Amino acid sequence: MGMNSAIEAVGALTHAYYEDRDTEAVLACVTDDIEWVGTERDDSASGKAELRKLLELDVDAFPDSFELDLEPPVIQPIDDRAAVLTFVGRQVAVPGMICGFTIRGTVVCCKTAEGWLVRSVHASVPNAEMEKYSLKQELTETRRKEQTLLASIPGGVAIYRLKKDNRVETEYVSESLARMCGYTAVAFLNYMKNDAMRNVVPEDAPLLVHTIRESLQKNKPIYALYRIYTKDRQELVIQLNASIIPDAPLAADDVAVAYAVHTNMSEDAQQVVKEQRYYRMVLEMTGIAYFEWHSDGGFYSSEKFANYALSDGGFDAIMGGQQGMGGVHPDDLNRLQNYLVGASGGAHPTPVKVRLKMRDGSYRWTEITGHAERGADGSFNRLAGILRDVDTEWVLQNKRLQVALDEAQAANRAKTDFLSRVSHDMRTPLNGILGLTNLMRSTVADDRIRQDLAQMELSGQYLLNLINDTLDVSRIENGKLELHPTVCDGRRLFNNVIRLVQPSLAEKQIHFVLHADNLPFSTLYMDVGRVEQIFMNVLGNAVKFTPAGGQVEVRVTNLSVADGVIVDSFTVRDNGIGMSAAFLPHLFEPFAQENNATTNAKQGTGLGMTITKQLIELMGGRLSVESERGKGTCVSFTLPLRVATEAQIREAQVAGHQRQDDGVLKGKRVLLCEDHPLNAQIATRLLNAKGVLVEQGANGKDGLQMFEASSTGYYDAILMDIRMPIMDGNETARAIRKLPRSDAKTVPIIAMTANAFESDRREALLAGMNEHLSKPIEPEKLYQTLEKLMKLERTFARKKILVVDDVEANRAVIRASLMKDYDVIEAENGKLALDYLQAHHWVDAVITDIQMPEMDGLELIRRIRSMEPYRRTVIIANTQFGDPEQEESLLALGANDFVYKPTTPRIIEIRVRNALHAL
Repeated sequence: MGMNSAIEAVGALTHAYYEDRDTEAVLACVTDDIEWVGTERDDSASGKAELRKLLELDVDAFPDSFELDLEPPVIQPIDDRAAVLTFVGRQVAVPGMICGFTIRGTVVCCKTAEGWLVRSVHASVPNAEMEKYSLKQELTETRRKEQTLLASIPGGVAIYRLKKDNRVETEYVSESLARMCGYTAVAFLNYMKNDAMRNVVPEDAPLLVHTIRESLQKNKPIYALYRIYTKDRQELVIQLNASIIPDAPLAADDVAVAYAVHTNMSEDAQQVVKEQRYYRMVLEMTGIAYFEWHSDGGFYSSEKFANYALSDGGFDAIMGGQQGMGGVHPDDLNRLQNYLVGASGGAHPTPVKVRLKMRDGSYRWTEITGHAERGADGSFNRLAGILRDVDTEWVLQNKRLQVALDEAQAANRAKTDFLSRVSHDMRTPLNGILGLTNLMRSTVADDRIRQDLAQMELSGQYLLNLINDTLDVSRIENGKLELHPTVCDGRRLFNNVIRLVQPSLAEKQIHFVLHADNLPFSTLYMDVGRVEQIFMNVLGNAVKFTPAGGQVEVRVTNLSVADGVIVDSFTVRDNGIGMSAAFLPHLFEPFAQENNATTNAKQGTGLGMTITKQLIELMGGRLSVESERGKGTCVSFTLPLRVATEAQIREAQVAGHQRQDDGVLKGKRVLLCEDHPLNAQIATRLLNAKGVLVEQGANGKDGLQMFEASSTGYYDAILMDIRMPIMDGNETARAIRKLPRSDAKTVPIIAMTANAFESDRREALLAGMNEHLSKPIEPEKLYQTLEKLMKLERTFARKKILVVDDVEANRAVIRASLMKDYDVIEAENGKLALDYLQAHHWVDAVITDIQMPEMDGLELIRRIRSMEPYRRTVIIANTQFGDPEQEESLLALGANDFVYKPTTPRIIEIRVRNALHAL
């Protein structure tokens, strides 16, 4: 009954819109929060008020009724109160006014107190191809006038009917055309009536057919040069100029009716044709496939070209048109299109290598060299190219490159593994040193001991900074350095940096000058730690390498404020020791340092400026350095700083309010999984200081058993080391998440580990952990994280969306459209997504690409629907192709909706909101 009611709701809306054209009747069929996305660019509305305005404009533009022929809809029930209907129909034209077209739509219906209403409408015109309905005219009434006109045209004239099966029938021939071919008009018409191609030289027929078909598709006049046989089998070279008769009546199997003028070419023109034939024969002898397309002359290719599957589509296939997409390997299609679009008429064209499909179905690497000529308007006039089979040599070269790549990746993995192990082994004792130092400073009263402890802490922090800088360089080299923006006060951040360098300025009695007038400081959304790192590296170097009594000048200038982004310019100038011209080009190389005996300043690691430059460029800025030995250095850089949105500010204010609520942790019970006794002791003491009860498991297996033996809700959080004997932290987290008890899915699990790589963090989150803290542990950060997960996230939980796509740019588009309102989790393929879901880490919706390595989207949807917890989770397919067969298969597998590439953030946001609202 519910599904029938949903169909009736759509039928009522369709009748009100297409037949009655009644705005009020349409509004009565929809909910107050209707989301309407139509077929035109600005055809969208949110809510009844916007929809009313849209419908009033629509009615004014098309006052008469329409006729819509709908096919039975595909119904995807969500539950007994909601359903998604996908339909395909044809909007039939109003005679003499507009054209008919195919329309596809997705409608979400929901059951309300008023009955079943429409919640959202998304309509599209898939083919965007209008089929014109011409008014019939009586051709017979004007036959005498037409014949008189045709007889007066120089050359031979004919009227042809172009059929849907590519045949050409002859309707009329002039006396002059018949005489040209050695016939009487009646005899020639009888000879050509059923097959106008009958007297065309066979070698020229395929080109002529292609030229006619292409001209019809592009709605252009038909121009062709070809040979025909006369009655006595003599060859004539004919120039054909033809145009479509727009109002001619069409038979059921007609495509168009054309009138054509045939001109017998001169002997000189015939000689040109013979030379072209000879030139093409020479090309055939080389064994290289050749193709040529001309805007007037159509498409030509050599015999070798016929070996390729794309030969059937001619120029359209070469340019990646719909006919020939199967002739080019899908992974190479964009590369070939971009190459041909950018091809120029240079003296030495650069080739491109792609995989082309052969007639036998195999793919072979082929080198294509193209030459293009364009008109004044930039359109193609001519395109020519050669195809050379390079499969054998290319495969061999690729094997060599693959071996080299494997060796390089192995070396890179070895380096990463080495850095990871060294980082872990150094961070573990550092955690003990800094942790105990922090605890002792809070309990020791003796000033001298406190000073010694402060020096110990400074030394430990210096060593920690060295480790962090080394890891940052490694991340930069691997392209894995990521930013983690938060809401912050821009003015306060800048002032904090100035305060941090004040002691060094005072110690060296350096004159500090700051110019920062009328800056549009605001509440910003950025990675505070990384921005502070940039300022400290630049300003710290200026102070370090400026002798006592010198001067450091900082100038901050606003460059622009637009679209929520403030672009500022920062200049730090000193009169210190400077750098030599020989060293300056090496300034940004890792570990590069210039030997300088004029200063006793600690030289550091030589990584600061390397990291600074990469961070600035990652944020979209630019950095430049000018320096001269003995005269000083000037560092200038720009930073685009994004202004925080109102939603981000509110969220930060809520978090800040919760943070001020003292005693949040008091009385909470934490399970600590840690195999290192000293680290366990430090963590326990830090937590006990906040009133937290701590129970320790010596390894992951102990922790798992302790959690299993506890009652539901006994533990408020779990702190998990990663590298532990018997069972490591990731394995333990996955095992806990799979336990058949409610708190196993929700208890916060925090990785507290010396594994500090971004890949370690990502692996921990995929294992089911909520957060990742790297050792040495900062006490305040530990407290904040526990408070947030224990209280803030449970109180203000947002729905979670899992985005699955192997292309990072695609994930970025979806992430940008959803991150304001949802928590977005990302996976690079179906396998990683399934690993995340199998850890029983709940998500509210999954947006998945279809074509992915390791596990594609179809298999992922199938596997998700087979998992009991996710049988009703919203699944939205994100794919390039939108044909009905694929939609049916996706719906059958269990997808709730579709988003087709390329799309817009607005469409993604609407689809996700509608799908979640329908639950």
